[in-house]
Amino acid sequence: MDGIIDKENHWGDQWPHWLELSLPSPHRIDRLQLWNYWDGGRFYQYTVEASLDGSRWQTIVDRSRNTEIATERGYEDRFPPVSMRYLRVTVLKNAANIGCHISEVRAFGPK
Repeated sequence: MDGIIDKENHWGDQWPHWLELSLPSPHRIDRLQLWNYWDGGRFYQYTVEASLDGSRWQTIVDRSRNTEIATERGYEDRFPPVSMRYLRVTVLKNAANIGCHISEVRAFGPK
């Protein structure tokens, strides 16, 4: 989003809510990192979808049943390479309150 990982500086609304990110051109990715607010006691449940055209979406990360506590390391997911121009992160639940709290999202391409 802005390259800064700061748990106090985050996008958010009440869950469920989604955030859509777009790139100027398509890229191939196979790894994603997501940071939410962390305090040692909460977890987030979410999905991440990718799209080339903004109309047809493919789920690339499904943490809809996640119970791993959020930390300063964020959540990291690897998946088969996919071409995308748009990413949609849908926060389904925060175990502590009604906030989505997305601090940073980073996507990486295959090496």
